Amino acid sequence: MLLAITDDELAGGDSPSVPVSYFVQPVRHDDRQPVTDLVKARTAWMRDQSLPLEPGGRPVLSCLSESSAIRGAQLWVLYEGTVPRGAAVTSLAPALDVQWRQQDGDTSLWILDMVTDPDADDSPGRWMTWWLSSTFHRFTVVSAVTCSEPLARKMADLHVMDLRTDARQTSTHLLRRRTRHAPRLHTFVASPDPVITVPGHPRC
Repeated sequence: MLLAITDDELAGGDSPSVPVSYFVQPVRHDDRQPVTDLVKARTAWMRDQSLPLEPGGRPVLSCLSESSAIRGAQLWVLYEGTVPRGAAVTSLAPALDVQWRQQDGDTSLWILDMVTDPDADDSPGRWMTWWLSSTFHRFTVVSAVTCSEPLARKMADLHVMDLRTDARQTSTHLLRRRTRHAPRLHTFVASPDPVITVPGHPRC
């Protein structure tokens, strides 16, 4: 299914009469090798496209290793049928105000890392961002940060996020989108029932 839907369409209207395309779940033991292969494929694709790689390794891989898990983080895996199409690491932390005028004490769901299948016909990163934005809609924002401007612009476009550059640290690019409950999203992206919410944000 090619992506041809907007935030507004996910927020209301009639549900489409099409099969659910994706399923998101917390990482399982059986996901470890498929997600590792997914990271390898994405890394090779980025090199072929001359896109910069983030320094310091991939948090997705750290979350796959119990001995080096990132404290307080959760790894989600997006499947299309039986094929993993994306993986994202999230954690909860204070929102960072860079020209967005958030309230003091706001909590953001931070995307620490996201990897998607370069061979996917659709935009799995966008579906994952929509799912996170809707599932954790009680929080104000979903946020991410990168040191690469080309990667930041690509993420902003594909993941439907706003982009800001920190004037004090011009190499730091912050991405953010307001969370929004999307009642129709479940017709495209299924997830465990009951939906996992906070408190009880699972950890990798």
